[in-house]
Amino acid sequence: MNIHRIQNYLTLTLDDGTNFTTNECTDEIFNKIMMHINDRDTLISIFYPDYVEAQKLKNRILKSSYMTMEGNSIYIKSISELTVPQDFAEKLADAEEADDTNKIQAYLNFWTLLSLNPDSRVRNNLFKFLKQWGMVVSKSGLIVGYRNVDIKTEGSKFNQDLTRFVSQKYWEKKYSEDDSPEGYIVIMRNDDYFITGEDYDMDDEDVYIGDLVDLYAMLTTDESEQTTVFTDHHSHTFKIRLGHIVNMPREKCCADQTQECQAGLHIGGKDWLEKHYFGDVGLQCLVNPADVVACPMDNNAYYGKMRTCAYYPVKIVNYNDAGHISDDIESGFEDDFINKICYTGTINNEDNDNYTLNIPDIAEVDKNKVYQNLKELALKCMSDRNS
Repeated sequence: MNIHRIQNYLTLTLDDGTNFTTNECTDEIFNKIMMHINDRDTLISIFYPDYVEAQKLKNRILKSSYMTMEGNSIYIKSISELTVPQDFAEKLADAEEADDTNKIQAYLNFWTLLSLNPDSRVRNNLFKFLKQWGMVVSKSGLIVGYRNVDIKTEGSKFNQDLTRFVSQKYWEKKYSEDDSPEGYIVIMRNDDYFITGEDYDMDDEDVYIGDLVDLYAMLTTDESEQTTVFTDHHSHTFKIRLGHIVNMPREKCCADQTQECQAGLHIGGKDWLEKHYFGDVGLQCLVNPADVVACPMDNNAYYGKMRTCAYYPVKIVNYNDAGHISDDIESGFEDDFINKICYTGTINNEDNDNYTLNIPDIAEVDKNKVYQNLKELALKCMSDRNS
């Protein structure tokens, strides 16, 4: 190796041609370098403190079945030619090393959808935002977020209490690895609800409400006065129903990454929602990474909410005695939303939500590959749910 120093500017050239430079080489640093002149790794760490960690990540990428590295850039070539952020690459490597197939699928699908986001700032920063605020990702790659709303109208059949109970119990069973919503019925006794098996022996005080799966389907598809309608606290103009996509034109959302409170649909982490901002009722929502418009930050820290142009509310959240949201879910759980999106970019079921998934014109994104990946994603999620 060769060392060249001119005043405070110093260059270290390794025998393989790699160069490390610094313009802050004080006499103290230079003396430290000379003490370790024959210790290659220590010399490199003096110049490049993160070198050891970078080498560890590089070795992990080399072992990956999905990621490749060119220079210092990481790619998942089966999805796109876009560079993968380091935070995300580390999480995918963690999942691979743990042989956690659900998380591997979740992260790959997340990147498939995030690759369709037209804003490079969001593609680079979104996973860091999720990591900072402890937000997880569903098996089909969707972000789990939260927001507060107000009640616009109580439903004649599904009032707030029944809406809360059915949505919470349905997703509680969905999140369970060894259970599912199928086979449960909802009973009311003395104005309180509970679920039980289909073979339950009812007594005189019991009122049969319905099958849990059927009730949730009705709750999330019916648009009549039977179901409770929510609205945003700020404008009271949006009609928000569980199971129906809430959206606004992306061009009307503020894409300024430095502005916290601007136009757009706001979604945050659990900690942010627990402050009870802007509404009395907390909703859990699913968000397509492609629809995120901004992850506002200040002084290298992200605000507790992001802006998106669409979200899909799935349930009313529950708070424990300490005032914290009691959702305890990890990345990789199964969800139903992705099958609403056809791989051609339009709604796949009844056209009751005006939502499309646009494929942006990005040089690093092959549209034909995108269509195929989305088709396989939807089919895989459908197969997993039916198995």
